[in-house]
Amino acid sequence: MHAKAAIITLFLSAIPASASAAPVECEGRQYMFEDGLFGASAKILQGDEWHDFCVSQDPESISQELKIHKDEVWCLSLHHITAESRPFARSTWMLKRSINVLQMTEYLQSADGWQRQKSRRVKCLTVEDSEP
Repeated sequence: MHAKAAIITLFLSAIPASASAAPVECEGRQYMFEDGLFGASAKILQGDEWHDFCVSQDPESISQELKIHKDEVWCLSLHHITAESRPFARSTWMLKRSINVLQMTEYLQSADGWQRQKSRRVKCLTVEDSEP
């Protein structure tokens, strides 16, 4: 039984608890991301405090989902009239960390599916010496 416990301990100690990168600044806003063993998290700096990012403040009308995949951070937002209704609009926020470029795109639902309304790219900067 002790051998199994030693193997499990060794295995768990070899897995990093989380992977985080230096914060980035995009259009005057700073973001910090972490992809952990139990899910992803994102923070935004407001004043001098870090707060959750990509978490809906109004879940009745906006649902948001955070995804971190390799060097991409995605925040997907769906806009609803009510919590039970189908979304009428969506927006994607995607940061490519390897090149520090933020892509933001907005869509509206139509009879023909999602129609892109506007899209833009922003160059971001890595911020040194920041702590969440």
